Amino acid sequence: MSVGVFVIGMHRSGTSVATRLINLLGVSTAREDDLVPPSADNPTGFWESSSLVLFNEKLLHAVGSELSCPVALDRGWERDPGLDDLYREARDVFQQAFPHRPWVWKDPRNCLTLPFWLRALDVTPVVMLIHRNPLEVAESYRARFGERKEYAFALWERYVRQALSALPALPVLVTSYDRLIGSPVEWCEHTSSFLARAGIRVEPVPEAEVLAFVDSGAQHVRFSRSDFDEDGAASEAQRMLFRTLEELDGAHDPFSAPRLAPETPATETLLAERRRAVWDTLERKRTRAEEVGGVFRRVPRRIRSIVGLPHRG
Repeated sequence: MSVGVFVIGMHRSGTSVATRLINLLGVSTAREDDLVPPSADNPTGFWESSSLVLFNEKLLHAVGSELSCPVALDRGWERDPGLDDLYREARDVFQQAFPHRPWVWKDPRNCLTLPFWLRALDVTPVVMLIHRNPLEVAESYRARFGERKEYAFALWERYVRQALSALPALPVLVTSYDRLIGSPVEWCEHTSSFLARAGIRVEPVPEAEVLAFVDSGAQHVRFSRSDFDEDGAASEAQRMLFRTLEELDGAHDPFSAPRLAPETPATETLLAERRRAVWDTLERKRTRAEEVGGVFRRVPRRIRSIVGLPHRG
């Protein structure tokens, strides 16, 4: 059985950088023609598989969830018989995206869907959990999406809690964005040792390439833990969760789930409100598409030809 590396963490937490550095150690990413292209807010690349991003979003919709307002999935959700067809599809999509072994797969959505993939793939899993100060995550979300701080904290909390619940008994390396950006060569050396212990053959750390890729100036905003502790928008449960992540820094083989305080009550309130808005929008689009399709079907064949519409049936 081959070994695969899952890089998980909340969106905007440094998972892209971590994945590229692991790739520089000789571990394969998705096919080049399947990688999500760089963008203005992530010019060094996302290092995600486009086809698996789409599949993960399809999977989330299948369980009544959504990446911007996920539900709290119960333990064992991945064993629902209603997902059987998706399991068959998942293996094919993954094989096409990752033809080479060993591989490193980064997708923040796997904070939510990891139990499904652990069951779907014939692989010995190794997990890298990247975490970042929630204030920095919130500021990045505000700059990119215009989200208010309370919502970004709620989303961060749900993603992190779901990720932690999926990790027990796995070999896991927990690491912070600050360490990744601040000491990238040392981070690569530490990660190389962890991967080697997990049975992954790695190449010597290419220091020049690592330093050329990681630009410490890319961390445009920086906050301390005390900044987050003192932020009035954060709940006590969220402050405790961030402290727990910091305490977990390091290698765990196997990982043992920490004891967490109950989730912030406002987290589900905020996410459920967004979820209703998302589903309402999708329903309106579906209804509109059906209406347009009905009009299309009523247009006579001769008129469709005149205006350049394709024939149907």
